[in-house]
Amino acid sequence: MALGLGLILLTLVTRLTLETRQGMESLTARGEEREAGRYALSLFREDLRLAGFLGTLYLKPALPATLPDACASNLDGMLAGLSLPIQVDDRPATASRCVDGAVAGVERLVIRHAATHGFALDAGADDDDGDGDRDDLDYGRVYLQGFDSRYVLGYCSRSGTCTGLTNCADTACHTLLAADSPRSVSGDEPTVFGLRYHDTLYPVELRAYQVRIYYLRNWSATVGDGIPTLVRADLQDKGLAPGFSTSPLLDAVARIGFDYGLNGERPSRPQDWAAVTAVRVFLLVRSRNTLPYNDTPRQFNLGGTTPYTIPADKVGYRHQRLTALISLDNNSRVTSKASLVVSGQ
Repeated sequence: MALGLGLILLTLVTRLTLETRQGMESLTARGEEREAGRYALSLFREDLRLAGFLGTLYLKPALPATLPDACASNLDGMLAGLSLPIQVDDRPATASRCVDGAVAGVERLVIRHAATHGFALDAGADDDDGDGDRDDLDYGRVYLQGFDSRYVLGYCSRSGTCTGLTNCADTACHTLLAADSPRSVSGDEPTVFGLRYHDTLYPVELRAYQVRIYYLRNWSATVGDGIPTLVRADLQDKGLAPGFSTSPLLDAVARIGFDYGLNGERPSRPQDWAAVTAVRVFLLVRSRNTLPYNDTPRQFNLGGTTPYTIPADKVGYRHQRLTALISLDNNSRVTSKASLVVSGQ
């Protein structure tokens, strides 16, 4: 009898230990999923708060008649989006575009702004630090030089070979061209990026022009692995010319969604997008593996009017929704506010 009771007690202790371990592993996994989601939301928060920041260029070019191509790597296409801090890339996601592999039916959010760090071209040697290009200026990267209502948007393919678009009628920029008719300028670095502040005393700083597209694709490291991944395409220097590079940010992201602060309506025209002052980001993160017991909901509000329903073949994964309300500080006079909400729905 003593041996039997001891065996029963040992079985109960073993079962309790296993259940406790499983509970701790589940709790740890939930925490890791939430922290990963918070990291992704922090990237959205940083970019959205900077959206529309163009350095000392205060009067933006006229709005385009239609939404510009977010993947444009030519100066005309990039200039068309200069006055739109954010937009949705609604063009077909074909393999020839910068959003290769994007999941159909999921919005691709485009964010544009200049870098927070600016620099002035040095007046001395082109390459003081021996990195192969003019100090602080990377060949193939797009730069914005702007002050008040004057701007130059351009890049250099190599030393002394630069091209740009400007609304300045002449080198001194005493007069401006019409808003819809910028002129092309080419030459060496000081010729193309020659804007100066008042009375031509000080050169205007150059800032890297950044276009970032957040989207969801249905693979992570290998095409066909079936792991949904949050991805960002960045406008970067691609050798001697600008282009887009894609970087995975967070895998096991089942869905993303957005709501826009525009009287409860979803923007469609350029003037609508230019009026957006806040974005609510929804991120649906799932567990890495299926679980034998899963009580998370089947439907989630991820923006818009129609809830997102978990597909039948994905019900075995645990899902967590994270959301953040982020204001566009450079597109609104309202004080920035951001909040983070984590829930099971």
